[in-house]
Amino acid sequence: MNIISWIMEGYNVYILPSYILTLLCIGFLFIRSIYQSKKAKNLLEKLLNSNN
Repeated sequence: MNIISWIMEGYNVYILPSYILTLLCIGFLFIRSIYQSKKAKNLLEKLLNSNN
């Protein structure tokens, strides 16, 4: 285990911010996909109602 910490010693500054940035990006994409799904569902309902 000491060898791994010695190898990663120079990179530990970048690991936590990259995890945080990755989680923020995934969260943003998830929220955006929910919004677009609701928008598409409303548009589909409007199109189905306009045909009747």
